[in-house]
Amino acid sequence: MSKHIVCALSTRRIAASCVVFADGKKYRQHVVELIDSRVANHYALTAELPHTEWYGGTLLVDEGLQVSRLVMLADGTQRKQPL
Repeated sequence: MSKHIVCALSTRRIAASCVVFADGKKYRQHVVELIDSRVANHYALTAELPHTEWYGGTLLVDEGLQVSRLVMLADGTQRKQPL
């Protein structure tokens, strides 16, 4: 009898108006694909993609490839918010 090990990875595809990486590179209309909350891939958004979350603002990608979003508060200040 064979045993199979199943590894369930959490995956998400998120598109945003702007994606900023820790090295300062900025991308407009961009997609990030996450596996277990870390960026596994990114590319330009050129067409509507199924099963894609949309954020109209800015996503920030840190050195560890973790993603947060930049949120504008009522007082006009901004803060990072984990996804």
